[in-house]
Amino acid sequence: QCDGQDIGALAVVRHASHIQLPQMYILPSHQNRGIGTRIVRDLAREAKESGRPLRLRVLSVNPARRLYEREGFRVTSTTPERVFMERPA
Repeated sequence: QCDGQDIGALAVVRHASHIQLPQMYILPSHQNRGIGTRIVRDLAREAKESGRPLRLRVLSVNPARRLYEREGFRVTSTTPERVFMERPA
């Protein structure tokens, strides 16, 4: 939320072996303000402190992939539609 208004959706699943980020959506009007970067960095810090990798998947055409690569994620597998990524612990 920002100023009491919903600006996106976030889902995080904490498994014993890893932390999964299955959904992060930020309204276009609030993108490119560092919100996604902060969320990813906070989760990466949590994952590192717990000794678990942080995993996610992104649509192949989604420009957010650049954010994930900047933040240390590496591609682990791909399908025609999706790119699976992981940031090691």
